[in-house]
Amino acid sequence: MATFSKTLPVLATPDVLVCGAGCAGVGAAVAAARNGAQTLVVERCGFAGGFLTAVIGAGFDGLVDSRSGRVVVGGVALEMVARMGLVPGATDAAQLRGMRFTRNADLVIAARQVAEGRTHLCSDPEKFKLAADRILADGGARVLYHTQVVDVITAGTGTDARIGEVVVANKGGLGCIRPKVVVDCTGDGDVAAWAGAPFDLFERPQPMSLHFRIGKVPASPQLQQRCAEVLRRAHAAGRLGLYGGPWMSSFAPDEVYVNAVRLLGLGIDPEQLSRAEQQGREDTWRIFALWQEELPEFRHGHGPGRRHCGSPGRRQGWGDPGGPPNSVPGTPPGAGGDPENRRPLKTQSQERSADFPLDMVPAPYL
Repeated sequence: MATFSKTLPVLATPDVLVCGAGCAGVGAAVAAARNGAQTLVVERCGFAGGFLTAVIGAGFDGLVDSRSGRVVVGGVALEMVARMGLVPGATDAAQLRGMRFTRNADLVIAARQVAEGRTHLCSDPEKFKLAADRILADGGARVLYHTQVVDVITAGTGTDARIGEVVVANKGGLGCIRPKVVVDCTGDGDVAAWAGAPFDLFERPQPMSLHFRIGKVPASPQLQQRCAEVLRRAHAAGRLGLYGGPWMSSFAPDEVYVNAVRLLGLGIDPEQLSRAEQQGREDTWRIFALWQEELPEFRHGHGPGRRHCGSPGRRQGWGDPGGPPNSVPGTPPGAGGDPENRRPLKTQSQERSADFPLDMVPAPYL
């Protein structure tokens, strides 16, 4: 063990500190700032968006009802879709509300639902980054990019415990932020966990994934189904281990975006996360090679462009009176996580079955 002692400068004293500028963080920060709170956002990447940008996500999961395609989530989320200009002719959220959209951007699912009269909706990583910068600035939120939360300093004990400062690191070195309220949108509940709030870890966590894009490939639902068959045969022959889908989309006419890599491990363990990154790259290139062997569309494809491993909801936080009352994982002020009722704060993993299949083969296109 080693003891580290240093006097840290107080970099800011905002009303609200939002840790993480993913989708939840953008929503929390904009809502807080628009309601008059002096708001600061810290984000480890050089841009906002989280899953939709750093990991590469194509679909706005949860924005619409899967069965009807009707919009069920409005507010900042729907405003972001309008600001990104993803739907031709729709310049504000009010125009989007009455429309019916595809439930995600998967090529097979989207093609079928477009044929049923829905409007195709697919994100765009670069448009999201720019729209997020603008909506945060317009709302009055200050942002510090390339800034990593590394620790918290708490005061008091038991039900009186509170987060006093959040320690961050960036090119300026170590510093701390002293907010009145902390909103933990780190994705893994890091701030709440480091502050001593109780949490659960799933015995069988959702596998991590590494999404990738391949250029010079004409994306289509038919190609996606043929890609699935290639992976199924390779898995049966022992040439490919754990994988999923594949679920595929496209951000441009001559490229395909792929979600197929599946990696076992606990994403909050530094060793396991590092090995997952390495294995994810091996699996990405193995999948690409298999498709190049059997599918002419991939013969001249540009090698995969990758993004970070991601596995949402690895920590399950609880709104607990014994935890720091000014830190609620992923929840803006007044939006939930009721400590009086000890209500669990749901994460994406909690919505999935406890029997999530670890060794996945091509899923039916529901």
